[in-house]
Amino acid sequence: MKHFTLEEARLALPEVARRVQRMVDLRAELLAARPPARPVGERGHSNGSGPNGSRPAHRESGPDSEPSTALRQQLMSEVEGLERLGVQVKDVDAGLIDFPCIHPASGDTVLLCWHLGEDEIGFWHGQEDGYAGRKPLPFT
Repeated sequence: MKHFTLEEARLALPEVARRVQRMVDLRAELLAARPPARPVGERGHSNGSGPNGSRPAHRESGPDSEPSTALRQQLMSEVEGLERLGVQVKDVDAGLIDFPCIHPASGDTVLLCWHLGEDEIGFWHGQEDGYAGRKPLPFT
């Protein structure tokens, strides 16, 4: 596992933020490409046929369609690219990521926490604490 210093994480942030924005955008496109959910009262046909025995029309935006497959591959590529940089992706929808770091006082591995929309890395938390346990920098 790569460990960042606070300075290294801050220097990497412009590139990471660009990739995170792309990841979030791809995720939104993928969700928008899904077919709408069938209303609760609408009856489905368990044999895969339409109401007259006809087969339903092919949906270009279904979960296995070419556009959805391409979007999924692009999304996975962005996530993997972030992970190759040493960043941990925590929430694809929110653009939440962590930079592993060594706490200067304790020597423990902690996480510098950032999410899309924040101007800078301003928080950290222990590995088990998660987003709810974020503490402001500098380290205490």
